[in-house]
Amino acid sequence: MLTDLGSKNGLVRGHQRHESLLLTPGSEPVEIGRASLFLDEIATSDGELGLVLDCAPASGLNISSRETETARYRPSLGSATAAIRLVRKIESETSSTQREPQQILQQALATMGAESLLIAGYREGELAITACAGCWLAEDELDRLERLVLDNLAEPRLPPSERLADGGTLLLTGSSTHFLAARLSGGSKASPSWRAELLDYLLEKVQEPVDDAERTHKVAVKTTLCLPEGTVVGPSPAAQALLQDLRTAASSHLDILLSGETGTGKEVFASAIHLSSRPRGSYVVVNCSAIPADLLEAELFGVAPRAATGVDSRPGHFVEADGGTLVLDEIGDLDSRLQPKLLRAIQEREVMPIGGRHPRPVDLRIIAATNRNLSQRVQQGLFRADLYYRLRGIEINLPPLRQRRMDIPQLTTALALRAAKAAEKRIAGLSRRALEQLCAHSWPGNVRELKTEIERAILACPNGALLDSSHFSFCAELVTPLPTEPRDAPSLPNEKAGGLTRAKSPFSTLQEQVDQLKIERIKEALRLARGNKSEAARRLGCTRNGLIGMLKRLEIEDP
Repeated sequence: MLTDLGSKNGLVRGHQRHESLLLTPGSEPVEIGRASLFLDEIATSDGELGLVLDCAPASGLNISSRETETARYRPSLGSATAAIRLVRKIESETSSTQREPQQILQQALATMGAESLLIAGYREGELAITACAGCWLAEDELDRLERLVLDNLAEPRLPPSERLADGGTLLLTGSSTHFLAARLSGGSKASPSWRAELLDYLLEKVQEPVDDAERTHKVAVKTTLCLPEGTVVGPSPAAQALLQDLRTAASSHLDILLSGETGTGKEVFASAIHLSSRPRGSYVVVNCSAIPADLLEAELFGVAPRAATGVDSRPGHFVEADGGTLVLDEIGDLDSRLQPKLLRAIQEREVMPIGGRHPRPVDLRIIAATNRNLSQRVQQGLFRADLYYRLRGIEINLPPLRQRRMDIPQLTTALALRAAKAAEKRIAGLSRRALEQLCAHSWPGNVRELKTEIERAILACPNGALLDSSHFSFCAELVTPLPTEPRDAPSLPNEKAGGLTRAKSPFSTLQEQVDQLKIERIKEALRLARGNKSEAARRLGCTRNGLIGMLKRLEIEDP
């Protein structure tokens, strides 16, 4: 029960003043001046944390009556209650382990109702981005952000919000060295004060010093797809479609064929499938191109005791992976003499060791990976067709980095922080110009090349300095031509030249970049739908007539 003892503001509920009110869980909030009070049920373990939050300077989160359910209060994303629960979650997790800034930003995206969150500063005359989550900001948004940062460095007086040209809202908070910006989604409103207060809290958390002695192994989040620790995928449509394909593959029992160019992360995603489907089993990786054919047979299938004089017995990788996952990397280079025996082992799920008399049954999942086009090699007679069809229970084509440029800023900031920690260096961030050139580069070596380039740049960057264009070896060339596809590189079925002739220049207009992204997504949808326009339109979330109109406007030939 709340009783007014003659205060100036009084107790207000529903725009009416009361002398006393009963506050119950799920009831409408009570306004006392600029503060709003509501009663929420919490776990016993959260009692002490609730008292701490109640005494904190930024705990007065304003909750409007529109965000309250009268029956039983159920917080939704983008609400003040969801913000409080996020604070509790972060506090409970950071009490036992230190979280990276990018993890905090990723966790706060939905609660803020934001499309993007990024930590920025101004170093050596350029906008420096330390970490980011969600979608990358557009060019005009980055210009506006840079002006806001500069204005507030000159006169520290941050406005509560700023309108952008596209009608969205940019929230900004900061100190003399760090700024935290939130790009709210179209349906979100910037008016509730709790968003600004949550932004202040997040800025305080990401600026906290990290004590390496307190770091512990992080417990993987229990999701349908368990990515290896430290894996960053990105928000691009191609990356999100890949994640959906990986979830589907992880939930099945079929063997999987991962195809893609060198450096696209085939082994990383193979590990993700293993962690999601057979986490307690062994994970064995065999490089089929690195071991001579005569030795590879013994490595795969094992050697029976007393098979030959002076030869030690061994179980073989099939037996070692029993109950788990066997990854056959570079399967396209497998010697033709071994292909029949591998086919039988995969088909019968039993192996016959060299010199053995009785086969041994095995229970395992096969994940094959290749950077070659196996269907072409089948047509050329270099790979058995029956083995190819046996391996591709589910085939997933990993997109090259040049088709998911939207992911480069998030990949770059995460890889730079990891490389700086490994080199025992501290960097002030990445300059905006360097990020622009990273996004414009073609990256023929894909993520592996990006990782190597960032590690080399970290070594060249002085301790505590800003990572800029001068530290990257490729930045001397303003325009890097896209590489021609190698003869055996994987290609999409029924892929034609329509729409792909548009050159992707780092100086292309925003509309050209949007059109190029539409071309890539439409081609991917048509590939997955095997040319069926109705099914492709369903995947793209549009009508069949709308898809036909886009095919004509973008000059994409029918598959």
